[in-house]
Amino acid sequence: MDREENLWVALSEGRIKKLTLNRKVDFVPTNTEKDALQGKWVKSLVQAPNGRLWLGTWINGGLFEWDVNPSEKPEQSEIIRLLQEGLDVAQLYLDPDQELWISTFDDGLLRWKYGDENPRPVPVGTREQEGLSSNFVQGVIKDPHRKGYWIGTEKGLDYYDPQAQYWEHYKQDPSNPGSLSDNRIQSNAMAFDADNRLWLGTWGGGINCLLPGDTTFRVWKTERGDPRTIPKNEVTSLLVDHSGALWVGTFEGGLAKAIARDSAGLPAVFRRFSISDGLPGNRIFSLVEDQKGRIWGSTNFGLFSIDSTYTIRSFDKEDGIGVVDFFFCGGRALEDGRIAFGGTFGMVVFHPDSLMSNNYKGKVVLTDFSIPNSATVMDSAITYLNEITLSHPDNAFTIGFSELNFQQYNYRNFTYKLSGVDEDWNRMIGQNQVTYLNLPYGEFTFEVFSGDRSGEGRQLKVKVIPPWWKSRPFQFLVVLLGLILPFLLVLLHNRNVRIQNTRLEAKINQRTEEIEELNELLQNQNDELERQVQARTQALEENNRSLMQKNAEMERFNYIASHDLKEPLRNISSASGTRKAYFISFGQSLGISTSEALPDRNCNIR
Repeated sequence: MDREENLWVALSEGRIKKLTLNRKVDFVPTNTEKDALQGKWVKSLVQAPNGRLWLGTWINGGLFEWDVNPSEKPEQSEIIRLLQEGLDVAQLYLDPDQELWISTFDDGLLRWKYGDENPRPVPVGTREQEGLSSNFVQGVIKDPHRKGYWIGTEKGLDYYDPQAQYWEHYKQDPSNPGSLSDNRIQSNAMAFDADNRLWLGTWGGGINCLLPGDTTFRVWKTERGDPRTIPKNEVTSLLVDHSGALWVGTFEGGLAKAIARDSAGLPAVFRRFSISDGLPGNRIFSLVEDQKGRIWGSTNFGLFSIDSTYTIRSFDKEDGIGVVDFFFCGGRALEDGRIAFGGTFGMVVFHPDSLMSNNYKGKVVLTDFSIPNSATVMDSAITYLNEITLSHPDNAFTIGFSELNFQQYNYRNFTYKLSGVDEDWNRMIGQNQVTYLNLPYGEFTFEVFSGDRSGEGRQLKVKVIPPWWKSRPFQFLVVLLGLILPFLLVLLHNRNVRIQNTRLEAKINQRTEEIEELNELLQNQNDELERQVQARTQALEENNRSLMQKNAEMERFNYIASHDLKEPLRNISSASGTRKAYFISFGQSLGISTSEALPDRNCNIR
């Protein structure tokens, strides 16, 4: 018997056979056969009053019954169809009156009791009657404080009292901060706590809480940069454990737990868990608590458990889990302590202690190392290396690894990370190689583990040498040149300035001499012009004096000539006046007017 509790038997014909002991995981697959569990996904399950499991499937599914304690092998146990084909079930809820409420994706909400031929539909609301907000129903849960049921749909939350035929409807109202944060209630995210508070997970609106007798919803959403809030607003599952703590499963955000409360007893601080903490995947679909207080969850990469010390263990096909992806399917704790989870293409039933005792993870070894587009290939050599150096053109590599584990040797589940490149741990299922391209220069550490990193992992330091233009000597030279070059540029500049100043000074001196010569020439010309002006001025003054003298002589001559001419004229004028007076006197004696006939001719003589 090896460390993994496998019994190896040597047979007489020279063969070896391996027997796996103490592996108590029942896997019930879905298929299309007539007397089989039909449908693609086992979406929901409940334990019936007769101890068997009622299974609701999706995509050409229906309602089936399966004996959870078969005398023969579980996969050979009889599957009984309870309701018609084509019933796509979203959730099953068995109320205290042993009536099964069947939430469906297209057919609304159905009520059914064992033995009835057909279920009774809950009416969908119309203008004429009260009813469901949508025929796409996600889930149902009984109100422990009131007589009715809370119904989550894709278009809001409904409250229904079948006896009184009473309805209440709650929807998102952007103008009302106390309304639902989102109408899309999730089927695995409806729960009541010990204080009768209703907890709801929504797709995109975070967590909603409704207190008894209240109509105002309290809301918790993620806040960027604050790790004390829930990691994502797409809440896919909720669980209130035996201590009253709230567990939150999200889509792509991992798991969260409320670890502190405010004065009203409501969550104030959340603690987050993700792949980096050991989860097999960050898509959490269903949460179940076992009899020892451990929380079990289903993901897109297997199952996990987390205990009171926050130790996380993951489980997959290596542990006998027949389902890897539990896409939006539910889980249930059974009366005998076992746990059942529905998933894609089937369901699993197991006892938690059997998985915990067999969760062996083997040692991981490196098997090969190659560089793309290069002849460099390392097989066995990489197994013993702890460090490898790559040049700049070869800043990419493909590395292979394996687990020294003979159990489920054809299936592997690895968690790996390249520090400095990957922000979080990566999950790989069914493959054992990973490639990194275009790595920056620097030092990195590649780590790989089997499963949830609980086993012995393997590390490899990878150093990428930078190109010559990014090497330290070249960078030092660049820095040195950066310091010297400004000094040299200043010296060169000063030298050029001095040369230019010398040339400029010579030109200035030459121009100064030319200007002085021109000034001297102009001065001489000005002096000559001044002499000429003075000579011309003197000549003009002499001419003016000569003209003035001649004018004076002319005036004297004119005066004398005028006087000599006027005197005879005055005598003539006097004689003319005497003659005119005579003629006038003579004319008057004859009766003739002669004043007009004898004009005065002396009028212009002065």
